Amino acid sequence: MKLGYVMLLYCAALSGCDVSNDLAFFKQSAWQPALRCVTLTAPTDGADISDLVPVGDTAFAAVFPNEREIITYNRTMQPIHRLQLETHGPRGVRNAVSAAVSDTVLFVADDAANVIKKFDRDGRERGVVQLSFVPRRLRLSGGQLLVTPLVAGTVPSHLLFTIKADKAVALGAPIAQYQDIGVNTLANMASIAVFPRRVVLLHEMVVPFGYAFDWSRRNRLNRVAVPLAEEVRERVRRLPKEPITEKNVNKLTVVAFAATAGLDDGHTYYVTRIGDGERRSYRKLLVELDSKIQLHAVYPINGHPHHMVFLSQPRAIVAVDAGSNWFECKLPD
Repeated sequence: MKLGYVMLLYCAALSGCDVSNDLAFFKQSAWQPALRCVTLTAPTDGADISDLVPVGDTAFAAVFPNEREIITYNRTMQPIHRLQLETHGPRGVRNAVSAAVSDTVLFVADDAANVIKKFDRDGRERGVVQLSFVPRRLRLSGGQLLVTPLVAGTVPSHLLFTIKADKAVALGAPIAQYQDIGVNTLANMASIAVFPRRVVLLHEMVVPFGYAFDWSRRNRLNRVAVPLAEEVRERVRRLPKEPITEKNVNKLTVVAFAATAGLDDGHTYYVTRIGDGERRSYRKLLVELDSKIQLHAVYPINGHPHHMVFLSQPRAIVAVDAGSNWFECKLPD
């Protein structure tokens, strides 16, 4: 099944990109020297992490589902707040998959119960939002609580929701639809970068497109092509003929596996991949888009971010890989 057959493709003309058949690819001039990512001492040894959440640009929160704990860290990786959850009762959360942190409230997404729980800074429950879908990511932008779903079949039918009066309201980013249930699920996973007045939402796999939401323009929504490496040009539209399994899932195109917002200059960062795992080893690239969603730079990196946040003072990406190993990639000034 061709991607163009199931979706209306839109592409903004991006500087630094070669736009071809509605898709966008890196030009050679966009490539920069590799960033050196250094290992960080893990704040919690070996603990699984389900999300890293920005709290401004000098702090972040880490979600530890097995420990049922949300810990906020400052720029030097020192804990500055802890929310200890429980299995049952007022602090009961079955599986914390994501969180969002404001000055007064911590929001916790529970993907086992399909709810968002609200807690004050002292850990007291302040309400529950019941969802009709499985939550995957929580973020705050412009005073709005945002949630992305884990799509099952055609439910839900959108990729981004805001919470109003304890109800999830779709923001107009339709899901992609594929016959293979595995492809359909993976194609509708989305990475998200949030700014005070806008949001960038990118498909993680299969679909080389994303959305830019601008709250200052009456929730104006633009669909944009996500720039990819030239080497994926011939295979970006291809899907395995067989049902998706652990053996062939790596044949799917990685678009933007993780994303984060650079709050100091409005730039968006996301991680994509080159290589095929057979003739060429996989390698991750950190891609930087400017505030107009135009390609700014492409950096090879020696880490494998699974979750990541942007921090300033100094500018860097702090990330964890699939094995919950922590590392930091310093960005150019």
